[in-house]
Amino acid sequence: MLPIAALQFRADDAFADAIKRICACSKAPGILFGETDGRRMPDLGALFVAVGVEMALLRMGADGLAAGLCTLRTGASATARIEAKYSVLGR
Repeated sequence: MLPIAALQFRADDAFADAIKRICACSKAPGILFGETDGRRMPDLGALFVAVGVEMALLRMGADGLAAGLCTLRTGASATARIEAKYSVLGR
């Protein structure tokens, strides 16, 4: 098993490579990350980094969208389906 530092280095290489490829397509590279890890992303070339509140807003929007789709598809209560999903995941 690789030490944590080696895994982090490999992940950073993967992010830097992805950012380089995105730039080559004339697109702005960005990432959604936790605050601690997100602080490194501009050093790797990311032009925008979403952290903290942006992550919460994305999750709330995705949950709302999923709730609407579950209700349309199954007729079940969207809130009950989301609560069941997250209780299975231990959230």
